Amino acid sequence: VSVILMVLGEPLIVTGFGEKWRDAGMILQLLGVWALCLSLAEHGREVFKAIGRPLFVARNAAFEAGALVIYLVILWVTDNFTLLNIAAGRIVAGVALLIAATIGVRKVIDMGLGRQWTAIQPAILGGAGMFAVMAGIVFVLPSGIETWTHVGDINLGPVIPLLGLGAVSAIGLAAFLWALRSGQDD
Repeated sequence: VSVILMVLGEPLIVTGFGEKWRDAGMILQLLGVWALCLSLAEHGREVFKAIGRPLFVARNAAFEAGALVIYLVILWVTDNFTLLNIAAGRIVAGVALLIAATIGVRKVIDMGLGRQWTAIQPAILGGAGMFAVMAGIVFVLPSGIETWTHVGDINLGPVIPLLGLGAVSAIGLAAFLWALRSGQDD
């Protein structure tokens, strides 16, 4: 989902809500990056729960919240509050969570960064492949897919853009699943 939001956030928002909401699409794309950070940090949460150390989950959440609070204070001091900057703050907090989870796993079960990378590498490579395929398709499409509403004189509303965006998402998902399957040992 995070990759879909990163690539298609803007056209999805414009398709659903109209041209005047285009800037919200950029925010949705940034929130996709934040969701990616949360997904990558999830391995730590699962490890901590599996070994019966839920306090580490709480510590990671506190570290993430602290990073976000510091970022928001900086925005407040610099008088730079915008929705875009607040969405960027979620990315900063997500990266902080990812760092905390990675360090926590290393400390708690003595699993270094290399072994952690190996454990999540298929998903990371699958997501990268999904992003590349989807971004490539969007790049070669004529600009403004979200405004394709007519077939001849017939106005189909958002049906054509939604089908197109759905097809791009499905192709991206197929690339992700192919990469996951290719990365597994049989």
